[in-house]
Parts: sequence; C-alpha cells; structure tokens
Amino acid sequence: LTVDLEDSENIFSVLKQIAPNACSDVQFGGEDWEGRAEAVLDIVRNLGSEPIVSSRDIVEGENSPLMQVFLADLFRLAPALPPVAPKIDSAPDEAQNKTKTNDKEDRALVQWINQQNVGKVVTQLEEDLRDGTVLIQLLHKTLPASAKFIDPKKLNFNPGAMVFKRLELCQHVLEVTQKLSAALKPPPMSPKDIVDGRHTETLALLRHIKRLGDGTSQQGAFLKKRNPSNSALNLFRSARIRTITDDDILTWINKILEPLGKSIQQISDCGFNQAANILNFAISPTSPNAQFDISYLANGSSEASILTNAKSLLSWTWRSGIIAPLRPQEFLKSPKNAFHSYLKTLFIHCTMNTTALE
Repeated sequence: LTVDLEDSENIFSVLKQIAPNACSDVQFGGEDWEGRAEAVLDIVRNLGSEPIVSSRDIVEGENSPLMQVFLADLFRLAPALPPVAPKIDSAPDEAQNKTKTNDKEDRALVQWINQQNVGKVVTQLEEDLRDGTVLIQLLHKTLPASAKFIDPKKLNFNPGAMVFKRLELCQHVLEVTQKLSAALKPPPMSPKDIVDGRHTETLALLRHIKRLGDGTSQQGAFLKKRNPSNSALNLFRSARIRTITDDDILTWINKILEPLGKSIQQISDCGFNQAANILNFAISPTSPNAQFDISYLANGSSEASILTNAKSLLSWTWRSGIIAPLRPQEFLKSPKNAFHSYLKTLFIHCTMNTTALE
C-alpha cells in the first residue's frame, strides 16, 4: 500500500471504476507524481470528503497505516458493491411447525406434571424444575418403585436459592433415575444442566421419566402384533434374569428386520439404515409422527456423512426419551463399538419397557 501507489496510477484506476462521474473533470497524467497525487485528492474532495493524506504522503510512500485509513475512507465513500437482496427463508412453514410442535409437547408435559400433584403448579419447564423439588416429587408420585431409592430427607427438601443445594438435589434425582432404569447407563447429563434450565436436557429427562411411568403397554402391543408367537418378548424376559449376550441382541435385531426382508450376520454389520429401523421399533410404534424418517440419512461413507447421520440418529433417540450415552464422533472413530453400544441401549430399553406385560 505504499510503493505500488506512489505514482497514483493505481489509485486513479480504482477511482475511475468506483466513481466515474467524479473523475470526468479531473486532468490526470504527466510525469509530475505530486501533481498526479493532487489530482487524485481532488477527486476524493468531489466525493464529499477531505482526504486524510497529502500529495506528499502518497508520493513518499512511507506511511502504510495512513494509506490504509485513506483507502478505507474511499471504500466508505464509494463501495461500488451490488445491492444485497434480503434473504427470504425458503421454508418458514417448516420452522414454524417445528416450533409449534415443541410448544405443544412442552404444554403436554406441563399438564402431565400438574396432574401428578407435585406440590407446585408448573408453568415453565426449565424455570420451575431448576431447583429439583418438582422432579423428586414427580419420581415419587409416578414411579412407586422409586421409594426404595429416594432419600426421605430429600423428598421434602427445599434448597431455596442456594445453587449448591439445588445441584445436590438434582444429582440425587439423576441417581434415582439411573437405578430405576435397570441396566441402562446413566443419562449423559449433569445436575448443572437442570439447575441452569437447559431446555433440551430437561425435556429429555422428563420424557425418560414419563416413559418409565407409562407407555410401557404400547411396546408390548406392538411386539404381539409384529410377532404372534411373542418370541421377542420371551427373549426380553429371559435377558432380564441373566447376562445379556451379543447373541441375544443379534437375534432380537434380526427378528425386527425380518418383516423388512433384511438381516445381519454380526452386530458389527449394522449400519445407520438398520439402526434407524431398530430405533423405530424401540420408540412409540403406535405414533407414526414419532418415527424417525430414514430419508434424513445422508448417502456415502465420508466423514461428513457419518457425522451427519450419527447426529440425526442420536438426536432423534434423545427426543424419544431413550438415553444413548454416545457422541456422534464415536461413530467415526470406532463405528463397530459405537453401533454395538447403541443397539445394546435400544435392546435394554425394550427389555425394560416390557415389565408391565408380565
């Protein structure tokens, strides 16, 4: 920005393009570099601004920061950029429908919580659940089995505004939820997520608690419809009284895939398409709107496709109230282990949700 501009030729060329009208009456040429520089400064004055540099500053070319300010002012005066058309959302209805769906689910959960007589009227999920008192009462009211895990001192405990007391109570809620979930791994969330009022994590926990308390009959009804011999249900029952083996999971997977004309030889053969079909079996099958749309899955085996598919699958799994303790990156680093862990989580989830049928 110094040596290349000393003769003012480049500056004048730029000005002719960005402000041709201002250059029309200015004489530019000759061997006098300082005269050229003065002509350039006259053009800037025609644009309505007093130049910050002098003709000598341009010719000497020793003050680069000053020249930067001068050129920046030229850009301000005549940017010569095409007008930017306003960006119109091509699918506003989809975003609005998604928001409406989320609001509808929030209202349904608020109504469900208030029906349980938890000792407090809930109006906003994140805000009213932050101290943990509603959650501990919700476990106590909806899941009788929680009585043997809940500390009686915590049941009527009021942490008030003390953050560390809230964290302590929310930690106890997560511990009780873990014990109620049989072999399922702990939810990948912390008490701080609840205390901070994080909507996604709070919603996932509520879905999980609600699924433990009701909805168990839907899975059993679907099992009987899809499998008249009820062999899949018998497999679930037997798995609960002994160690779960890979053969159990593989047999279960193939019983789900059989009506679709598919099968796998090993758990490691499973891919995102098969996992999505198994997820649709594990979540509420009687609610079509709850099904994972397999068309969401990207084609190809690139890292970007794998991460996109993993995020979509895990996001829908969480949304369905199934706690899958995995990160999308694990499907990229160690796909066999990731799919094995994911399918085992779905298997255990279905095992747990057949309890009411016995």
